[in-house]
Amino acid sequence: MYSLNRVHLIGYQTQPVSIRQTPSGASVTDLNLVVPYSFKSDSGEVLTGKSFHTITVWGAMADIAGQFVRAGSQLFIAGRLQTDSWEDEQSGEKRSKTKLVALELIMLDPKAGQQDAPAGAKHILHACNRAEIIGNVTRDPELRTTTSGQKVVTLGVATNEKWKDKASGEMK
Repeated sequence: MYSLNRVHLIGYQTQPVSIRQTPSGASVTDLNLVVPYSFKSDSGEVLTGKSFHTITVWGAMADIAGQFVRAGSQLFIAGRLQTDSWEDEQSGEKRSKTKLVALELIMLDPKAGQQDAPAGAKHILHACNRAEIIGNVTRDPELRTTTSGQKVVTLGVATNEKWKDKASGEMK
């Protein structure tokens, strides 16, 4: 079975970056990006909004983010979706949160000495919110209709990932 789990975002960091160290000494941080979006409705009305995303950044990329990324920085992030699950300690309920694990980070903010962006680039770089997922459907699709009559489908997809553990050298 082929599997693909790739997400591209262009957005703005919402707060200062705080670097943490794992017990093994690896750097890690969570970026919080806001991605503005706009689209035309069926009636031709332009609708705008914002989506918020948590991005986990590891290793040297986390160190670079801690050094150069500030609240308001415009970033391109490419990565993979990861869903963490746990049991709530107080209620005992199962909880989960889907976040993005960064594989690439590009700072898009203009720096002194760079050329101006080409005409129209500001609109192009305004936002990108794209996910490509190939995997196994995990439950029956759920079809619902919004109050405005728009049909929406919700489904779960499982993807597989393989990597080589740096410490043991084994495939996981």
